[in-house]
Amino acid sequence: MQSVLPLLKNNFIQSKKVRLVFITIFLLSACIQNIVLFEIGASFKLVHLVGILLFPVTLLLKPARSIGKCWWLAVGTFTVYTVLAYLRFGFNSWLLNGTFCVYTVWCVWKLSEDFGKQDWLTIFRITAVVMILLVFANMCLQFEAIWRFMQDPGSYHPVYETVFGGGPNLDASWIGLFCFAMVGTVWWRPYFASSVVISLLTGSRAGFLANGAFAVWLFVHWFIRIWREKSIFTASNRHDRVMSLLSIILSICIFGVYVACILYTYEAADECRGDELGGARIAAKNTDEELR
Repeated sequence: MQSVLPLLKNNFIQSKKVRLVFITIFLLSACIQNIVLFEIGASFKLVHLVGILLFPVTLLLKPARSIGKCWWLAVGTFTVYTVLAYLRFGFNSWLLNGTFCVYTVWCVWKLSEDFGKQDWLTIFRITAVVMILLVFANMCLQFEAIWRFMQDPGSYHPVYETVFGGGPNLDASWIGLFCFAMVGTVWWRPYFASSVVISLLTGSRAGFLANGAFAVWLFVHWFIRIWREKSIFTASNRHDRVMSLLSIILSICIFGVYVACILYTYEAADECRGDELGGARIAAKNTDEELR
């Protein structure tokens, strides 16, 4: 055993690729929120198990970069909050989740000491691909619920067990946000198209908002690039000039649709609140009449 630990400490754990795999697994487990192992005052999920298993790994690492005063200030603030919350509300999920969040920051900080931008992009891209495959597989296994929703879209969303947990909105919106990580690869177009399909099948406005945000960012980014190159109106060929003008028009249109979706969402929420209040008033009025 004594001969194994130095080998792990010096060669295996210290390897950058191995630590990249560990953080990728940690992020994947954090995305899969629908697996609850047991209850201990709060739901003990897959991400908690992975986090605990990573603890001895972080202890084997060499001293990492200094965490700094901001970290200890955050820990001190959270400690005071934890004590006050425990005295007021007792042992609950907020206490456990808050403690685990602090541990997550410390664990990732230790494992990613020498990570650069490309390393983080690799982690998020692997996670994005795995998660969209899981979401599609899960939708195929429960396609009856989605088919019933498509035949009768009166309900807000199809009712089925989702991968991210919390309903179809989370599946669609998180996959939409992962589109940003795919930029710079040849797969961003099919990934974005697949994300839109997921939003359509689940009737998720949150997913469409994430898709719209990505599309707006994409066109704005492209517009800024060609503006800096000073080729937006002075391009040498007709194709570049047409694409420049189309990018401006599409950016304005997509931004308009994006704003319209946000306004529609707020209006729908207000209508729902109004209907609930109206129903409550009618119920109260009927109750008063019955009592009379």
